[in-house]
Amino acid sequence: MPAPNGRIFGCNVIDPVLEVRGGDDYSLAITERSLEFLREIGHDAIEYSHACHWSVEECEAVREMTARIGLIPWSLHAWAGGDVTTDEGRRSTAAVLRVATRNAQALGVPIIVHHPDGQRLDRDEDHERLRIETELLAGLAAPGVRFALENMQTLASMEYVVALVDLLGSDRAGVCVDTGHAALGDLGPGRALRMAGSRLITTHLQDNRGQHDDHMPPGDGAIDWDDVVAALTEIDYPGCVLLELTDQPGDAMRRVTIREELARGAKAARGLAARLPARTV
Repeated sequence: MPAPNGRIFGCNVIDPVLEVRGGDDYSLAITERSLEFLREIGHDAIEYSHACHWSVEECEAVREMTARIGLIPWSLHAWAGGDVTTDEGRRSTAAVLRVATRNAQALGVPIIVHHPDGQRLDRDEDHERLRIETELLAGLAAPGVRFALENMQTLASMEYVVALVDLLGSDRAGVCVDTGHAALGDLGPGRALRMAGSRLITTHLQDNRGQHDDHMPPGDGAIDWDDVVAALTEIDYPGCVLLELTDQPGDAMRRVTIREELARGAKAARGLAARLPARTV
């Protein structure tokens, strides 16, 4: 259930018994088990991390089970990317995003998280890439669905994301800030959120120790979560406090079971949501 202030929080879909080796392993039965566990530990909303292998009929079945279990379908992670300056790269990116858009609509999801191709803007070729990528995504945009463009580790990558979102317009795109990525370079989670500002439409909140993209629950690594809360408050973020954890945790970094880790993540997400100004979505 939402935090006392009405803020909702959620997590990407993860199998609580880890009978998966990759995204295509998420059958309807495994997905239902995952959704039920996320609801059991208190989440309000979910991101479908692995949904592009489903048919429209399977998406409709997942939509029904999500509603029955009582979760909000918040976002879908497209896992798309390619060199958009090449014919092959444009075709591969377009193919993935067309499926993601089709499935998002069938699932009732308004946000598709996408990793843009460009990572910097200090060369002429970067601006040409930005132009091409803008045209490509604009041509793939569909009513009722927005692309949430995700940052990587560097300040330069965030500058590219912001420029791309502004060119696409708020009706087509917004920003997804991944705190774990931001903590691994010169960007930083707080700065990423403040740069996103009103463009922020979803989050991938995750922790690490500054060396690897560990996808730990907030509080388990070295990220300054007080600053994250301060940044979310400053920009008046209205949306879901969404975690991005992992179904492939490294044994060397984890000392508890995946169920315990997911439960700790839910507690952390609820705590972060409770610290934000009251808002209903």
